[in-house]
Amino acid sequence: MSQNARAGITLCDPNSKTKTLSDLQNICVSLRHLLNEIQTTKESQGDAFVSSNEFQKQKRQAFHYLGAMKGRLRDTFLEKHTKKMEIQKKKEFIDVYHLKLQNLLYEKQHLLCEIDRHKNTSLTEMNKIDFRPIVEINVHPDTHKQHLDRLISELESRKQMQSNFKALDDEIAQVEAITKQKLKFLANLRGTLNVIEDSTHSLQEYMGNPVTSKLCKQNEAIELLPTPLYSLYCELDGYMEAAQVRNKKMQVEIVRTDLYGKSTKRYLSKRKFANVFTESEDTLQKRIRSASPRTPSRSPSSSRNTVTQPSTESDSVLDTEPQNSEEIFSQIGSTETSAQVQDKNVSDLSAHSLLLKLCPIKETFSILFRYYTVLKIVTVEVIEATCNGISHEAVLMKLFPDDDGDEIPRIASGYEFEESGEMDLCTLLLGRPYHWAQWICGLHVLPRPKVVDGILSTETLITRIQPSIQNTMEQLLKRFASATYLEIHLSELSRASFDQDVVRVSPDSIEYFPSFSPITRLEGWKLMIPEEEKTLSSRIFKAIFRNGDIQCEAIVEISTEFPVRPPHFRFCTDESSLLPMELKEVEIEINDHCTECIKRKGDVEAEAWILMHQLRKVQYCIDLVVSSVEKTSGKGTDPTQLWIKRILSATRHRRGKNRRLPFGSIVLSQGEELLHR
Repeated sequence: MSQNARAGITLCDPNSKTKTLSDLQNICVSLRHLLNEIQTTKESQGDAFVSSNEFQKQKRQAFHYLGAMKGRLRDTFLEKHTKKMEIQKKKEFIDVYHLKLQNLLYEKQHLLCEIDRHKNTSLTEMNKIDFRPIVEINVHPDTHKQHLDRLISELESRKQMQSNFKALDDEIAQVEAITKQKLKFLANLRGTLNVIEDSTHSLQEYMGNPVTSKLCKQNEAIELLPTPLYSLYCELDGYMEAAQVRNKKMQVEIVRTDLYGKSTKRYLSKRKFANVFTESEDTLQKRIRSASPRTPSRSPSSSRNTVTQPSTESDSVLDTEPQNSEEIFSQIGSTETSAQVQDKNVSDLSAHSLLLKLCPIKETFSILFRYYTVLKIVTVEVIEATCNGISHEAVLMKLFPDDDGDEIPRIASGYEFEESGEMDLCTLLLGRPYHWAQWICGLHVLPRPKVVDGILSTETLITRIQPSIQNTMEQLLKRFASATYLEIHLSELSRASFDQDVVRVSPDSIEYFPSFSPITRLEGWKLMIPEEEKTLSSRIFKAIFRNGDIQCEAIVEISTEFPVRPPHFRFCTDESSLLPMELKEVEIEINDHCTECIKRKGDVEAEAWILMHQLRKVQYCIDLVVSSVEKTSGKGTDPTQLWIKRILSATRHRRGKNRRLPFGSIVLSQGEELLHR
């Protein structure tokens, strides 16, 4: 048995007593002596001892000894059980080592027998082996010195590295200390800045520049608005601050989208191409629903699966086919319900939109910018205008050339949705996706120019054609102002009659017209297309002019681009008593030279009077034609000679290089007479 095995076995004396057993014996002896003492005292004193205090004290002490004896009995029993288990473990331990010792003895006996058997074995074969001589090793005399030099250099480099590491540790400690100081400063910086900012509220109010409220609004806009609308919000805020039009002509608000109309009429979901290695879970339901042959998918992965594994797919259809028609209808119903729920969970509109309020003159217009997250476009709509006569849909048409909002700016939108046929997405949207809206929101991305041999190709370099936010806002203000003036003038013209001359001239342009009133009056002004059938194209009106017994009718076309495109007049020759050539001359004068009666070109208020000035010019032109008819009506009978006399009389001063004044007047003996150039 080994030394470790012997150390694991502890022998105990059978006559030795534990502390618990000793305590139990001492308690029993003390209790025996106490009981003998009580018995002796009782016999000597009698019944008087039983009622004494000493007896009660000894009685309590006896009970105490009895309780302690009972506790020691339990502890002795537990200790006995523990000793018994330890002895059992030691016996098993001794048995195991006894078996190991027996095995070692058997092995020792076996080895001794083998040694005796092979002791006299001859080794003659070993003498026949021819061993090679030891190869001499040539050692260079400087090798040891080279090793020592290399070790010395390594030791010096390690010492240098240790010194560098120590210097780095010192620098790191300094940087960490400075960093902790800076972090502590930054932690307290917010509170310091808040105190400074609170102290500048009165100064901000005095200077009229509320920087704090502006920053708070920008932080709210960052959390509420999507990226295109937020960039538009920042551009509008910067424009209002630069142009100093805040709270006067422009206001920007962030509103909830659901307060201004619901989402699209139907939800759109993008295409999902099939994976090559996995099959979708609802493949069975799609097979059951498609009783007729389906349109082949354009995805290369799905076509590869259908071509390479036709038999497997047909077998799976046969194995998993429902038993009756009720199962088929139940599966179809559950599939449609899940698809409907999945489509309704797709949100195509952002939660918040941008509301821009413009007040070019006394009228106020509210423009709502919405962002469609699925289509990645911004739509614009006029949702409110104090002037009821203005068409909300037509007022923004062609704000820039050929931008009517009938095209989706992103061409990829027509290919990335699940619709099989052509989609008119503009009819599904709230508002119109004008190109200028995409430009000012940063959604118009131009293609990258090509680089050939490291040189930028100027042929493929496309300059950005987007208008600035300043140009866009100026165009909107001009459009709304001109639309407001136009509605005011149209409402006045609708009350036209022969007794009341409703045609007026702008005070700035009175010098371009004669001082006396024309004889021709605007007798009627009527919209030819009813208001219930409004179109987004031009509006057409019918104007009736009367000069005595002579009546002329003209069709006036007012474009949505008014006043950039002036109204166009066309006289009805069938229902007029004047000659067609005379009316043609009036048309040329009115349509081709309509801007001559505007004093300040480029001014919105001045250009908005162009319709009134054209009507006034028509009145004077008809006066000229009628006066020439009256002068030449009684002379000559030849119609050709009569027409020549009319033309010569009406155009005594023909059109020449000087077009400073369209009309002029001279004083004759009979009175004042109007002369044309």
